[in-house]
Amino acid sequence: MFSVIPKSTQAQVLGKQVLRSGTSVGANYREAYRGRSKAEFVAKCGDSRRELEEWSVLGGRDIDGETRAGSG
Repeated sequence: MFSVIPKSTQAQVLGKQVLRSGTSVGANYREAYRGRSKAEFVAKCGDSRRELEEWSVLGGRDIDGETRAGSG
């Protein structure tokens, strides 16, 4: 996916952000799974959800997969 992004500065910045937010979801979930308490698990899962929401905003979709109004 990253290799087909246009070479413009704006496109490269957005592409790198998508890559970072997409990979951090898994890292945050792994941290949650290894949590020492239920509260820590819940907190880390919240981090994962926030990253998913950021990723979905960049993709123009809500976290449930529905297309956002006004984004296409």
